[in-house]
Amino acid sequence: MPESNETKPVKAGEFKTGCLYRTIKPFSSRDFDMDSHPRWLIYLGKSSSFDCRIVVYSYSPTTQLWHFENGGDKEKSPHIKYTKGQYGFTEDCVICFDDIIDYLTEQELEAYEPVYINSFDENELRKIYECILKSDKIKFIDKLDIHTNLSNINIKNLQKPKRRKR
Repeated sequence: MPESNETKPVKAGEFKTGCLYRTIKPFSSRDFDMDSHPRWLIYLGKSSSFDCRIVVYSYSPTTQLWHFENGGDKEKSPHIKYTKGQYGFTEDCVICFDDIIDYLTEQELEAYEPVYINSFDENELRKIYECILKSDKIKFIDKLDIHTNLSNINIKNLQKPKRRKR
C-alpha cells in the first residue's frame, strides 16, 4: 500500500470532496462482515441531512478483481477498475458502486487516521458519478447529495438523479 508524501492524518472538517484517502488504523465496515485492515476511501462529501450526524460518503476499493471479470458475480455491477500506480493505488483494484456506502461521521472517519493520497480529476469524478447514477443500490437522497457535493467543487452539468418509479 502506498506511502503518501503527506503522512499527517486529516482532521474532521479538512476532508476534500473528490479525493482519495488511506487510513492508517484498521477499518472495518459496520454494515457487513469484513476483515479489519487499513482502507482506501474515495471521499464524496457529506450528507445534507438535518439529523445530528454529518455523514460522509465514501467507497472502498477491492483487489478481488475476479468478481468483475466475464462470468463474475459482479460483472454487470457499475464499477471502475484502477491499475497499480493510477491515482496512487499500489495494487490493481476495483470500486463497485453496488457495494454499500460507508456511512460515517467525519469524527468517526478521523479516528482511523486517514491520510491524503491523491485527487481525482474532473473526468474521473464524472465517471464515478455516472456509476453512482447507474446503481440501483444507492438511495435517491444519497445520489442527490453526491450530485450537490460534486457541483460544489465545480463539476458542472451533471445529470440530476431521478427517483425510481415504484
